[in-house]
Amino acid sequence: MIANRIKPILDNLISLSQSAFIPGRLILDNVIVAYGVNHYLDHKYQGKSGHASLKLDLSKAYDRVEWNFLERVLLRLGVASKFVNLIMLCVTSVSFCFMLNGKPFENLQPARSLRQGDPLSPYLFLFCAEGFSGLVRKEEEAGTIRGVRVCRNGPRVTHLLFANDTLIFCDATREALSLIQGLVTRFEKGLGLQVNY
Repeated sequence: MIANRIKPILDNLISLSQSAFIPGRLILDNVIVAYGVNHYLDHKYQGKSGHASLKLDLSKAYDRVEWNFLERVLLRLGVASKFVNLIMLCVTSVSFCFMLNGKPFENLQPARSLRQGDPLSPYLFLFCAEGFSGLVRKEEEAGTIRGVRVCRNGPRVTHLLFANDTLIFCDATREALSLIQGLVTRFEKGLGLQVNY
């Protein structure tokens, strides 16, 4: 029920750099954009500066989501606090029971994570990923990260998100790559994730 209430607002809250699980968007959209940018980079032979394309994979993405980070992102995106409280109640009221030597072991309550198979989890993870997208956009607006422009008047593409995978495009300079690494580290610490480079 909550997942169905979230779906209609995703398009307004999640940036265009994310295409997975959002009604009206196809993950294939970002695949096509990524192909176009990488094709451009593979065939670019002129110019003074090069560009870098980085692929990041979030290891065990759902298992590592910190609940307080999720709550902060939802509130920062403008989701009503009553709705955030309802979502957080669903997320934090989970308990697990294990069998040990054929006997039930006491219920355990996790301190973080999103449940695999829960219809709400993919949408909640999109909100978490939007936290990283916001960091990249902020640096782009400040002019410290420049994406790739495949044609003279085209938009710059700085990053594309595919649920728990991310592609980042930037200048191939130590400064830009160091900045990206710093953003990834901040995101890892805030969300509790580990990035596979």
